[in-house]
Amino acid sequence: MLAGIILNYNTPELTDAIYEQLAKYKCDDFELWVHDNGSDENKTSKYSTSWTKDNYRIAGGWNRAVKNTIGWCKFHKFKAKYLWLITNDTQWEVGEPLRLVNIMEQNPQIGMLHPSLTLDSPTGWRNMLHQPARILSYEWMIDIIAPVIRADVWKMVGGFDENFSRGWGMDWDFCYKMYKKGYVGAVDHQTQMRHLLGGTYRSGKADEPDDIRTVKAEEEAEKYLSAKHGGNWREDIRIHNQRKIDKYLGL
Repeated sequence: MLAGIILNYNTPELTDAIYEQLAKYKCDDFELWVHDNGSDENKTSKYSTSWTKDNYRIAGGWNRAVKNTIGWCKFHKFKAKYLWLITNDTQWEVGEPLRLVNIMEQNPQIGMLHPSLTLDSPTGWRNMLHQPARILSYEWMIDIIAPVIRADVWKMVGGFDENFSRGWGMDWDFCYKMYKKGYVGAVDHQTQMRHLLGGTYRSGKADEPDDIRTVKAEEEAEKYLSAKHGGNWREDIRIHNQRKIDKYLGL
């Protein structure tokens, strides 16, 4: 039911650590796979189940990871109803992974559900951080750190747009397309993950210093989102998705 997918590129120590941490939760309804996104020969994960010779950056890496994992699931007769895209620079902290599936089973309009992030996790999206007083919060934007996505929603949306080669912007774009299909995104505050911010943007080739890569990623996202969704894309996407949430909640 829940197919966990970890993406590796030249950081096997991170990939192996999160795999081993989550492996203890494996059961009939939860399986784990690792996709290697064109790593150097001596930097592949020892748990890799699929590989590409070339590196397809972040969006392309995830698309091929999902495609290959779905193939593995069919071969092993494992029904992958939910896809858990796990960035390798994370740690599972609180709760049971299958709780995320249970919530989505009870709430069919949730297309993407993310565990909350520990308060010490570096992120620009404060809405993703753990809120002790809340159980579930509906959010207009879900960061792609470790989201659980319905497999049929992934198929409807068509995966990630590979024009966001460095990753920035693909979350805005995916959420917008998901909301247009009638689904909403949410954060579960009864489960928690810690984001280490050590490998997320190294899931694709990191052939430039961090500061330069960050500037280039921002410029790429701004330029492409403006061309695709209009110059006021930030506000348009936020308002559109929030209206969908309000309608879903009957507000």
